[in-house]
Amino acid sequence: MNHKLNCKGNVLLGDNITCDDDVVLDAKNGTICVGDGVVFGNNIHIIGGKENKTVIGHYAHVENDVTVTMASIGDYSTLKKGVVIDPFVYTGDYSILEENTHMPQHAKLPSRAVGEGNPFSITRGLTAEELAKAKGHPKGEDF
Repeated sequence: MNHKLNCKGNVLLGDNITCDDDVVLDAKNGTICVGDGVVFGNNIHIIGGKENKTVIGHYAHVENDVTVTMASIGDYSTLKKGVVIDPFVYTGDYSILEENTHMPQHAKLPSRAVGEGNPFSITRGLTAEELAKAKGHPKGEDF
């Protein structure tokens, strides 16, 4: 199986990262930091910029067809298939973005919350089961 990870520019990678096919980390105009234990699906585009570095937190799960541009994604977060995240977005630790969600510029999703839709909205907090599943990994060190 051919897996392709394409890194451009200042990309800082943690340990034990898992990548599927066609993962692009494009930091030619900025910085991207990827935490330990991150899992990337297929067709992922992570873009860093001069105005704001992009951070993918420890043990985050990024499913297929996701684009993140100059944003901060919390530890243990899940970005489901088709999520698009615009610049200057923040998602807290243990947050979940449902399929095909679009987070517009400067949007915020607090820790332990679930967001969805286009337009984006916060729909609920995590269930006890979702939080227990997310806590299955030890919390990593900060960058």
